[in-house]
Amino acid sequence: MKNFAIAAVLVGAAAFIAHLHASTQTYHPVIKVSAPGNMTYTVVLAAASDRPACSSAGKAFVEPIRGQCPECEVVSARCERELQDLELALDLDRPVPLYVVSMAGVRVAISAEESQAKLACDYIAGDASRRGAANAACLLPRAARMN
Repeated sequence: MKNFAIAAVLVGAAAFIAHLHASTQTYHPVIKVSAPGNMTYTVVLAAASDRPACSSAGKAFVEPIRGQCPECEVVSARCERELQDLELALDLDRPVPLYVVSMAGVRVAISAEESQAKLACDYIAGDASRRGAANAACLLPRAARMN
């Protein structure tokens, strides 16, 4: 009986610690969209403090895409605790060899033939500015810096 009580306390403590750990995590909404013309968009949104907020931000971003671009395919929409490669570089505003739309809370890398990518980047940044997005800009591809 005493062992069960100790086990119950340990399980409760472990659950509490796990909850504290989970509550200190951040989640990054990451969306990949395939568009006509062999274009791919990789989107990283501002980090959210919990998974439901991350999921909600991702859905809020994806829904207009589905309505405005029926021929686009949302390849993935997920919440990541740890970013890697391109997504990490976008989140940290590091150089990437792609055109990138940058605005408050959003980074969009555009993978396509160079002239198409530039047109899309300029259009998205301009449209975001017209809609009131702060500091929306199309960033030119940049070579990664060596440390």
